Amino acid sequence: MYVRTLDGLLADSEQQLAIDYIRQSIGPALRRQAGFVSACFWHNPASGQSQLVLIWDSEADRQRAEADGFLRTLLAHLAQYYAAPPRYQHYEIHVQINSLR
Repeated sequence: MYVRTLDGLLADSEQQLAIDYIRQSIGPALRRQAGFVSACFWHNPASGQSQLVLIWDSEADRQRAEADGFLRTLLAHLAQYYAAPPRYQHYEIHVQINSLR
């Protein structure tokens, strides 16, 4: 599996707006994408630091979502809530541990 992350500092007044946008717009749109596995967003309300993690079945799935402009458009809109341009990274998942429950 492959991951794309977005890391950055949310503007103080924009933190809840960013959370709402991820929940209401990015989440539903991602569910319709071929190869999308899951997403997780966390942030520290005191510092504003945050990270959005998007997990894809394959690198090709991740690249397709980026190449067709779908992901770029969503993330560009999300970037308006950041105090400075967020950083984007790509990773390959080598180990994943899930609960046995």
